Amino acid sequence: MSGSATPRRRFRFGLRYLFISTAMVALVTALLLRSWHRTQERLEYCARAGAVNGHPRTMQGYSFRISNRTLGGLFFGDRYVNSIALYPGTYDDAHLAYLRDLFPEATIADYEASD
Repeated sequence: MSGSATPRRRFRFGLRYLFISTAMVALVTALLLRSWHRTQERLEYCARAGAVNGHPRTMQGYSFRISNRTLGGLFFGDRYVNSIALYPGTYDDAHLAYLRDLFPEATIADYEASD
């Protein structure tokens, strides 16, 4: 028999590969976590639409559809809000800016009662 055979290593990789893969996993996790927080904030706002920011019955209603094109829609059930109807005089400029930031895709208008 010839000399002893050297054992073969199966998992050989460098620290550079380990660092890059760890950074990529951290980046994807951060993006998913950010999307999850945003989705939770949107869903909570829609759930408490009857009394928003201490103002009773600020939001009359909204229309939405489930969006599966975004990370939030695909993984967390985020809704694409088409329109939001607010009662006139029950919100201020800061609340309106918050709504526009939270729902950039929505058309925000005053509620008009049909006579």
